[in-house]
This record gives sequence, C-alpha cells and structure tokens, in this order.
Amino acid sequence: AGCWICTGYYWNLRCEYWGLIMSENKRIALLQGGDSEERDISLVSGEQVFAALNRLYGEVKSFDPIDDGWLAALLRYQPDCVFIILHGGAGENGEIQKLLERNGLTYTGSDSVSSSRCMNKIQAKAHLSAYENFLVPSVIWQKESKPKLSYPLFIKPNASGSSCGTSRVDREDQFVSACEQAAKYGDVLIESCVEGVDVCVPIIGDRALCPIAIRPQAEFYDYEAKYLSDHTVYELGAGLTLDEICKIKSLSLDIFKDLGCSGWGRLDFIRRANGSFVFLEMNTVPGMTSHSLVPKSARQEGISFDALIKMIIDEAIASR
Repeated sequence: AGCWICTGYYWNLRCEYWGLIMSENKRIALLQGGDSEERDISLVSGEQVFAALNRLYGEVKSFDPIDDGWLAALLRYQPDCVFIILHGGAGENGEIQKLLERNGLTYTGSDSVSSSRCMNKIQAKAHLSAYENFLVPSVIWQKESKPKLSYPLFIKPNASGSSCGTSRVDREDQFVSACEQAAKYGDVLIESCVEGVDVCVPIIGDRALCPIAIRPQAEFYDYEAKYLSDHTVYELGAGLTLDEICKIKSLSLDIFKDLGCSGWGRLDFIRRANGSFVFLEMNTVPGMTSHSLVPKSARQEGISFDALIKMIIDEAIASR
C-alpha cells in the first residue's frame, strides 16, 4: 500500500541510478565560490560536486565569479551544462541565472525569476498566499518600530542563507541587537517562533525525496550545527508514517511548482507537536557538503552521490 510517490516508483529509481554511472561525452562547467557570506560553504560543496562530475563526464572545468574574466572564459569553454553550486548572493538570487540566460547557456536549478523570488523570503511567502495555513507569521523590520508579534521570535536576514545573522530572541531587550546583527546582510525578517522539529524535503525534478528531521544540540539549527558539528542528529524519514511521508512530499512538490522552481532544491519546514507542518523557506541551491541534507536523503532512496549529480544535470539539459 501507499501512494505512488513512496512505493514502487522509487524502486525504479534505485535500479536506474544505483552505483557508479558510466561517463558521458558532455562538457560540464562548475560555478562555485562567489562573494556571498556563504562562499566557504560553496567551495566545500564545489569540491564534492567537482569530483563527481570528473568521475561522470571527465571534461569538467571550474569557474569562480570573483575572478576577473570568468564569464568570457566560461563562454570560450562552451559547456553543455553549467552546474551552479553558488550559495547565497548572486548565485542564488537570480543574477547569475539571468547572466547565463542572456548568453544562451544551459544551467542547473531554477530560472532567474523563481530564484529571485525564493531568495527573498517575504516575497516567496506573499507568492504562496494559497498556503496561508502553512506559513509562519512574519514581517520586515522597520527601524524604530516593534513588530506586532509575540515573543519568542526569530530574527534573520530576508535574503540570505546558512543561518548567517540569524538569532532567536526571547525578550524585548535582545530585539534591537539581533536586528542589527541580521541587518549586516540586508533587510531583516522577523518571524514568529514555531516550536517543533526542523524537517527538510529535497526535490529532484518532479520527485520528492525522503524527508529528514534535524535535531541539533544547539538552541536552533544554526551555522555551526549545519556545517561544523558532529553532534547534530539527522533522522531519515523524520519519524513519519508512510501516509505522513506521502503528504509532506506532495505538499513540497506543490509548493516547489507554485514558486516556479525547477531542476532541484530543498524545502524547509517545522513539524509541530500536533503533527502539522509550517513552511519556512525554499532553497534553490542547497549544500552538497558531507553534512548536507540532499545527499543524505538521496542515499536513503538508494541514489548515490554521483547518480544524484547526474540526475541534476539530466534535469537541466532536458528542460532547457
């Protein structure tokens, strides 16, 4: 029993993508690094992805948008596909995607419009008005004003990732300093604190992968818990029943499509004690480090890291 998302469909995926995949005659470019606050994570992700691309395709070249003349060099290389593993900044807010579109290059992930929409958390939520019951109450911070939201609150940059500049605020005397910290990265988003467990759902094409519950030892799933700590616990399947897994996968696919996303990505939720889900944000270029969630989820579905990278490339080439 169970829905099509969760049963035999994935057996076919395991058969199709299991193990090392033979190299194909494609020229692949990797975009990594960049100048955002997430540069270091992008370089670590890029190291993993570059190795997989080399195993799969052989002819791979890496480019960093902070280097002079990188675009001209990329155009001379004439790649069949550009794999974007730039986290945050221009690599995730649609600017790089727009540049590649202007030059007729095929690339992985969502297009420039949906990338821009998803990077701006308040804009993404406004676009998802039909999902009002699944959204966290939030406002943009206006200096000299107090939000009409009850403590505790989460204060975070409106257009950044990796929990950079994010704080939990339990008292009014913590509020201004937390906002000033987040403001270093741009506009500040103030969210109601929804108590529960962090759950993420990766998407590859039109397939939702295994949900993962994250249980950090820290107060919340911050930068250290995401990338540095070996004490964060990842629960594959998130402790959900088969029916609950099907429902959260279906909801994730609906939100992914309604935001205009394509290729791949990861949705982040909070699961309340009563079992209901609240949507937090859409990540259009998720991490690919040893601690990252998308590869963990893929492995649970029987998809090796190399197979995962090939799936992302194949999605990009098929859709453009």
